[in-house]
Amino acid sequence: MATWQRRVVRVGGVGLHLRRAGPPGARAVVALHGIGDDGACWRPVADDLAVDHDVVLVDARGHGRSDDPAAGYTTRDHVGDVAGMIALLDLHRPVLLGHSMGAVTALVLAGLHPELPGRIALEDPPPWWSRRSSPTEVELARTRSLQTTILALKRRTHGELVEIQREAAPRWSDAALRRWADSTQRLSMHVPAALEQQHRTNSGLDWPVLLRGVRCPVLLLHGDTHRGGALDATAAAQLRAHVPQVEVAHLPGAGHTPRHEDPAAYLAALRRFLAAT
Repeated sequence: MATWQRRVVRVGGVGLHLRRAGPPGARAVVALHGIGDDGACWRPVADDLAVDHDVVLVDARGHGRSDDPAAGYTTRDHVGDVAGMIALLDLHRPVLLGHSMGAVTALVLAGLHPELPGRIALEDPPPWWSRRSSPTEVELARTRSLQTTILALKRRTHGELVEIQREAAPRWSDAALRRWADSTQRLSMHVPAALEQQHRTNSGLDWPVLLRGVRCPVLLLHGDTHRGGALDATAAAQLRAHVPQVEVAHLPGAGHTPRHEDPAAYLAALRRFLAAT
């Protein structure tokens, strides 16, 4: 198992907590988690990759052990944090892995800063590119419902969180359940408070123009919407229409977190993508 070193880097006055492991000088991989998670939620995928990659797991602002400013939780804020971190660590065209919110961050970064990533792998990102520029009341109601859910989870004990998630995600390992409970308890209250603003700003991005900037190879991994996945084959095809080099890996039977629900298939698809250089 990889030995993880921890440090904090400061980007624009915000302290970002990192875990890093792997051979020095190897190709860099930066993993970006989803809302409510933290960098540790990427293990054991990260342990596998750290055998032959320089792997960096970052806690996004407001998550894990990173700072939690009162404001600044839009996708552009997260992109600025990741771009600044890449520069501070002097990483050369790293591979970006992203899940959900982190996948959106990776995709937007690749569009705004095409010189930075060497490749990006997106795990079940919400398909903002296929939505209207102004959110509907139904969509905003779903975001407010997510906010309410997160706030309710914050009132639960660690043991209660593990059992709640075990029922919701029976295919997750015990270790993944514990890490999710850990990250939920560390999550700043500023994050759910900013969800509606994040939704509005993501909807308002000029996605066709943004996606034309993506130059690197892209892997899109997704499960099934009836199991909780955020996007389906139609949304995947729409992304390919904007970014022709997108490679799609559908993991049937998985939901929103294929790397937890079908880790072998997820890692096999990711390894194939990383080997195609």
